[in-house]
Amino acid sequence: MMAISDAIHDHLSQYCVQIACNVVRPDGSRPEAPLIVSAFIVEAADRWFVVSAGHVLTDIRSFQRQGFQFGVCYIRDAAAPRFENMGVPIDLDPDQWIVCDPDEHGLDYAALPLRDYYRHTLSQSGFKPLSRSGWGDPSQRYDYMVVIGVPEMLVSAQHGAVDIVKMRQVAIPLVPCEPPSQVERKHELQFFARMDESANHLTDIGGMSGSPVFGIRWLSRDEGDKEHTLQCWAVGVQSGWYKSSRVISAYAMEIFGQSLEALVRDRSRSASPARD
Repeated sequence: MMAISDAIHDHLSQYCVQIACNVVRPDGSRPEAPLIVSAFIVEAADRWFVVSAGHVLTDIRSFQRQGFQFGVCYIRDAAAPRFENMGVPIDLDPDQWIVCDPDEHGLDYAALPLRDYYRHTLSQSGFKPLSRSGWGDPSQRYDYMVVIGVPEMLVSAQHGAVDIVKMRQVAIPLVPCEPPSQVERKHELQFFARMDESANHLTDIGGMSGSPVFGIRWLSRDEGDKEHTLQCWAVGVQSGWYKSSRVISAYAMEIFGQSLEALVRDRSRSASPARD
């Protein structure tokens, strides 16, 4: 069994955020807990993005068409154990996201460009983006592979004059594996990993789509100096969860990051005024 130390968890948390949204159903009722979207911060072509799973944004669009309303959303520190409607307010307009669909693009990603205000605020709060040097290949060998996010089973809320949301972020060690039997078709850039036995206390990690998957290598075994003893790469984003086999599916990060860089540069050139 593997165990994820506090040093590893703390190191990875600086890249991870969540988006929390209050939701109102078509009949006016509210779910017990807000929508929690696990995500992480990426830098591509000198721009910061919040990155999650593409199908999460597709689901939000579907809910909106059914009459669901999304109130104020907040971008939050995924490691904070509780908050009281505090955070950085953000517009969850799905049309502002760059979305990659698995059937069309072979990837399941969504990226929200962050304005300078959000970049400055997150930076001041200690968050860091994963730039090109932090994107890894899931087929490489790592000492650890970890998915980090907030499952629905660990989110609760108390409604009152001030809504209090409690949640817990988890870092789950993974073991690369073959696709489970129920997978009919594997995309070229998709990979699978089984939850390690050390996470058996987590019976269901539904709701963690969009969580980053990291590959980690130790540079030394002195965990007291975490900045210099481990190196990590974002190798993918969790896209699926097969509860019966305790397997997650994910899509490779490096190819998406390179595509995002190219898209940003193309848009910048298109927006530049033509020269005589």
